[in-house]
Amino acid sequence: MNYRTLFTTVIIAALSLSVNAETTKHHEQAAIAQTTGTPFPYELYKVEFPGTFIRLNTRNGTIDRIRLNTADAEPYITEPLVGAGEEQTGRFQLNYTDTNSTLILIDRIDGRMWRVQIMAKNPENRLVPYNF
Repeated sequence: MNYRTLFTTVIIAALSLSVNAETTKHHEQAAIAQTTGTPFPYELYKVEFPGTFIRLNTRNGTIDRIRLNTADAEPYITEPLVGAGEEQTGRFQLNYTDTNSTLILIDRIDGRMWRVQIMAKNPENRLVPYNF
């Protein structure tokens, strides 16, 4: 094989790889846009306890504790914080604090806040309202 043929082959291969990469990038962007365009009412939060996650229903503020070693979500805070007519995707948000066992739950519409104790055994201590 002479150098001219080798050079031509390398150029053609580089061009085809470049075109394929651009096509793949556009397909990936379209898939991401479709996924994020649909409102999803749940958010998953990693906490500092091994194998434990918190799943927040952003519509009504209920929380499930997810443990990787069990098959089902464990209902953790079961009482909705708003009525069915007031539910809205994205209304509630959890925020991390400096401690491993506490998160702050905020109602993004009316500003109410609660302290969420991640590993509290007593249900009364799991969600504590902040009174301002």
